[in-house]
Amino acid sequence: MTEPPSKSSSNLLIDILHPAAPPLPVPLDDEDLRMLAIARHYAAQSVDPLNRSGCVITSAGRLVAAACDTFPGSMRSTMARRRDRAVRSGLLLSAEQAAIAVAATGGASLR
Repeated sequence: MTEPPSKSSSNLLIDILHPAAPPLPVPLDDEDLRMLAIARHYAAQSVDPLNRSGCVITSAGRLVAAACDTFPGSMRSTMARRRDRAVRSGLLLSAEQAAIAVAATGGASLR
């Protein structure tokens, strides 16, 4: 089993909050808890009632992007799309994909 990367070895931290996520193997500091609270806030806004995932991307202690499961930007979120699981699952961006898109749109480097 490999050791999880420490924050000092990576300048990019992606925290994904999901109700079924296992406990984290490392202790969290106040900044980590703040970022997880932001991810939880975004997860509550998800259009996918089954997953309710939120994602935050940070770099050097600053928030780069945050997002939840959502439809692509040009697509309207209608109740019919939200209710139909087959349609919803084929169209939704995951929280991770949406956060990367938000970061790219803002010109942030994810290296």
